[in-house]
Amino acid sequence: VLMNDREGYIDKTGKLFGNFVQDLFPFCDGFAYFWFEHGYDCIIDKNLKRITPLKYDTGYFFFDGLARVGLNDKYGFVDKEEKEVIPLIYDKAESFSDGVAQVLLNNFWGIIDRNGRNLTQFKYSEIGQFMDGLARVLIYGNNSTSAGYINNLGNEIIPLKYRRTRDFSDGMALVEGKWSGFIDKEGNEIIPKYYFNFSDFKEGLASIEISNKRGFIDKAGKTVIPIIYDMAWQFSQGLACIKLNNLWGFIDKIGFEVVKPRYTEVKDFKEERACVKLYDKWGYIDRIGNEIIPIFYESANDFINGFAKVKLNNNSFYIDKNGREFREK
Repeated sequence: VLMNDREGYIDKTGKLFGNFVQDLFPFCDGFAYFWFEHGYDCIIDKNLKRITPLKYDTGYFFFDGLARVGLNDKYGFVDKEEKEVIPLIYDKAESFSDGVAQVLLNNFWGIIDRNGRNLTQFKYSEIGQFMDGLARVLIYGNNSTSAGYINNLGNEIIPLKYRRTRDFSDGMALVEGKWSGFIDKEGNEIIPKYYFNFSDFKEGLASIEISNKRGFIDKAGKTVIPIIYDMAWQFSQGLACIKLNNLWGFIDKIGFEVVKPRYTEVKDFKEERACVKLYDKWGYIDRIGNEIIPIFYESANDFINGFAKVKLNNNSFYIDKNGREFREK
């Protein structure tokens, strides 16, 4: 939370704890990155105990039990016992995910495991995040780009035969090359790109665009929700935001308008609640369209762990899913 231009933490009851300092980050894997005014970084646990020593230029979140740290433009990893388990030798490094991390050495990317063992050659121009167990990789040539996918063992599962690729989502990925469209995780070319625009698949459906109108297809390429909307977002918790005649609402996976288009602006459902805007005020609806928290806030954010940050009369505070307020005392 922010108070007097300084940051601190609250628990789920709204109780403040710890000292307010200049820069904090959210807790992840039980730890948080913490910046002191004299310019040093460290990592703290939920009791605000310092975990890593104050000797790094840069610290980050713990993922898979390791945190990325930097010193003099070199990066490595420490564990929760303050031990440097992977030396600071890399020019860049991403956090661990699925047991591996992307690292840059001498202008080329590769992946390493939690012991620092190289799982690939350092030959890639780019390596994306691992999604659905695969990461997109690219190699830039003089006049061309080769793109494909590797798994977290470093194996090239889908050959680098495309010009451009997206991350996998819901078991499918959009690729462009001699053949363009959606492929599955085995590299099978499933849905040709005969629409103007695609979203990624989410919850089994992807939005498509034809003649400036949008609808949804399934993983067989069949149109399951008519292409009639001015805008359509990905599904979230079984519902998708749609725009029709300049107003927003929500549909379910069979195309039924659960919430008729009537709002100025909406956000995806998170934790069974969605932010909705009517003219210049925000509130929240439930999954059947009930305005469960009145529409009178100046701004409203998604719920995270049961709480959402809102603003009223130029004051920011937190509410729970029933609208109960947690303000600074």
